[in-house]
Amino acid sequence: MKTSFLLFASSLLWISCGPNKIRNTNIDTVSSYVQALEDMDYDAMDSLLHADFYMVGPSVGDTVYKDQLLANWKANTGKTIESIRFRHQQISGVAIPSQVKYGDWISEWSLAQIEFKNFDGPPVTLLMSVSYLVVGNQIAKGIMIYDEGDMYNQLGYIFADPVDVARAKEAQLELEENTKGVLEEK
Repeated sequence: MKTSFLLFASSLLWISCGPNKIRNTNIDTVSSYVQALEDMDYDAMDSLLHADFYMVGPSVGDTVYKDQLLANWKANTGKTIESIRFRHQQISGVAIPSQVKYGDWISEWSLAQIEFKNFDGPPVTLLMSVSYLVVGNQIAKGIMIYDEGDMYNQLGYIFADPVDVARAKEAQLELEENTKGVLEEK
């Protein structure tokens, strides 16, 4: 009985500790990548991304590959983004044993605070969720979700119904046509 209990307890301990080691290592990989984003350390970003890396999102159809992602970060931080900080960050992992994209998925939830250059308002604050597939201590895939409309709204963009925009253009043309002679007479 004692032997059975010890064998059971040892097995349970072995099973429960094994995946956590993998997940903790991969959580460290994602944490290092997020820190590289904040530090705008392109060499660290490059070393942490798998050669076949790609990121999906935030919109349907938005997919960017490693070289594009690094080029975009360099361009945007050079002329558009002053800084980015991830606040109230939570990172956790789960091992998916068999799926199309099986492996260790590490998720990060945070409030991203982005300071834009040439923008007089406060930093844009976005609720952001990113899931990363980590393979061999490198990030192979990412899925990013945040509200792009919220970001543009905070930057002062105005959204309009396309039908209303078309009607406004028609009204403007009609007004110009009706006042053409009146304005020239005065």
